[in-house]
Amino acid sequence: MAREKFRYKIVHPYIEEVQPQNDFLDIEIEVGTKKYRGSVTTTEFIGERLEEYEQTGENKGGSYFCAKGMIILKNLKDRTIRKTIEDLLERGDLQDFLDS
Repeated sequence: MAREKFRYKIVHPYIEEVQPQNDFLDIEIEVGTKKYRGSVTTTEFIGERLEEYEQTGENKGGSYFCAKGMIILKNLKDRTIRKTIEDLLERGDLQDFLDS
């Protein structure tokens, strides 16, 4: 299967620098005329939120973390994000995980 060309950009209104091991980004992906939006994050980010929720009582005291249209990555480096998008496109799964 031929690789589909795509472009992605971070659309979250970020001021501070992205922390590749511990952050949460909203992204937009363009594949031809189609656009997809969603979020990417790391397990470290989720773990820290669960600990915070335990203290604040949110999400039943840190019992869960959820977000619609989210993909969990090892890190948020450009290479990792691109490899993930490429793989999901090759598998035909991108639309299953992100909103169009």
